[in-house]
Amino acid sequence: MEIFPGAFHLPAYLDSDCQRELVAVCRSLWQGTPGPFVPTVRGGAKMRIQMLCLGRHWNALTYGYE
Repeated sequence: MEIFPGAFHLPAYLDSDCQRELVAVCRSLWQGTPGPFVPTVRGGAKMRIQMLCLGRHWNALTYGYE
């Protein structure tokens, strides 16, 4: 079911074992190197979240991808 243009809800797409494996992979990436970071906005303030980029990284200071 399309819930927004380009975003789909796929119930039961991954079985329980696949979901557990996906969570394990995400946790290992989070705990690995370089791990999560706290983004800084253009004005220099730190955000109150931690992020982990997989692929192209959006730089909030330059408003571009790295």
